[in-house]
Amino acid sequence: MKILVTGGNGFIGKRLSKLLLKGKDTIYIFDREADSELEKAGAKYYIGDVTKLGDVLQAFEKLKPDIVYHLAGITDEQNQNLYGVNVDGTKNVVAAAKGKSIKQIVFPGTVGILSTAHQPTTELEEYYPQTPYEETKVLSEKEVIYSGIPYTVVRAPVVIGPNVYWKNIIKAAKEDYPLIGTGANYWPLVDVDDFSEALFFVKDNKHALNQIYNITAKNQMTYGEIYREIRKQIGKGEITKTVPVWLIYILSFVYSLKCKLKGVQPKLSMQKQSIDRLLKDRRMDVSKIEKLGFAPKYTIQESIARWAPELK
Repeated sequence: MKILVTGGNGFIGKRLSKLLLKGKDTIYIFDREADSELEKAGAKYYIGDVTKLGDVLQAFEKLKPDIVYHLAGITDEQNQNLYGVNVDGTKNVVAAAKGKSIKQIVFPGTVGILSTAHQPTTELEEYYPQTPYEETKVLSEKEVIYSGIPYTVVRAPVVIGPNVYWKNIIKAAKEDYPLIGTGANYWPLVDVDDFSEALFFVKDNKHALNQIYNITAKNQMTYGEIYREIRKQIGKGEITKTVPVWLIYILSFVYSLKCKLKGVQPKLSMQKQSIDRLLKDRRMDVSKIEKLGFAPKYTIQESIARWAPELK
């Protein structure tokens, strides 16, 4: 089979590509440049920009893939290309796939787009995006679901691994960033390798066609428990500072106002939507993907232990 991976050089994409390359399928990666490590492993590249419909159409016409993993995307809400890459890029992939013999489009979703009205949250929960990124993920997911092409969506919570997001979290813990509120809200996470394995697992799986799945780590923990575990892993000991929720929102408002007056972009960690995301109480129901046969390898503690030394 021919498998096309858009965004195959990315944080998730590179790990998924390595898994795919272990098999007998021909793996094509659509990205803006080639990765020498993946090329040496056997990946074939089609250089292009997912926001350019012509590039995407030409890639599909030339490569004629059987399965498409659409991973090209942006998570940085301060990036001016957020909508163009996430939404328009998905529209381009869907347009290029229509009329072709595509057996499956696999799309990485996020549980952040879902309401927390019902706990634990299932795949049937209503959409309730609260940030620009989440809004683009809802629109992108709908493009895939209503494309008329067989699809599988795997929704993950925040992914633990060696990236800038987690480097900043470790840095904050080292600098004794305070615990906000009581820390009693559940904050689901998943290891980057478990997410990649889940995406790989649904490949060409007839039982996964036209289905949406939630995943998490092997366990679910509260924000306070996770923060204590991070501090433990980096040798910082018990949490020494806490701040009331109402105060952090006031500080965020004042800080954002100052940044606006100065004409500078506020730090993501101090923006209201980031604080909302951190304090949201969410427990996930992952029984559906478990029934399919997938089980994550890592607990949150094990995942933090894997990556904390690399991020310190």
